[in-house]
Amino acid sequence: MKIECLYSQGSDSYREDGLIVTSNLFGVLDGTNAPYAPKYPMRKFNGMSGGEMVSRLCERICHVNPDMPPSILIMLLNEAVGSEQEIIGIPRNDAGLLAGAAFAFAH
Repeated sequence: MKIECLYSQGSDSYREDGLIVTSNLFGVLDGTNAPYAPKYPMRKFNGMSGGEMVSRLCERICHVNPDMPPSILIMLLNEAVGSEQEIIGIPRNDAGLLAGAAFAFAH
């Protein structure tokens, strides 16, 4: 199967968009950061923005689990994203601090 993608990152220095293509799933993601401002700088994850971390993590997990049913995969992704943020001290119960993603998956 040949996959082609037309993509423009725009002017942002972080690639917060994601593309998932497996034998079982097609998906697109748009990573989102927690709000930030000069007094509250952007949280980084190994040099990545929060939205970039979420997109890259989701791409990796989907490629490692290509045959997993989407309903289970989404729960796994949510758990992994929460765990990754807890590592640097972001509690899961404070939505104002969490990075995330808007996504669309097709099975």
